[in-house]
Amino acid sequence: MERKKIHLQVKKVQDCLKRCIDLVNKGASVFFFPEGTRSKDGKLGSLKKGAFSVAVKTKVPVVPITLLGTGKLMPTGMEGVLKPGSVEVVIHKPIVGRDADVLCNETRNIIADTLVLHGYGVHSSE
Repeated sequence: MERKKIHLQVKKVQDCLKRCIDLVNKGASVFFFPEGTRSKDGKLGSLKKGAFSVAVKTKVPVVPITLLGTGKLMPTGMEGVLKPGSVEVVIHKPIVGRDADVLCNETRNIIADTLVLHGYGVHSSE
């Protein structure tokens, strides 16, 4: 049963990525949260490579975006409650790559450097 469940999850992800590739090829922009989940401690975790695979396959740039202050608005364990406050959005320069792993690491480093500069924590990349 568990193997079937994992297979279905993988298929859903693959279908989603194929749809994103189709959308990008038609001129649309797609937005990913490559951590895949919110961290329990508010620190940047590892990034999943799906978004970067889409970028490489479609030969489009990735525009890294750093969100500062979101943890104060929606603390872990209180996802259904949105507190008032401000979020700073830092839009970085687009980057292009031919390798999803390299592109993923470059993006993570850009975001991590910005978070550290503003006093936020980051986990070491895995």
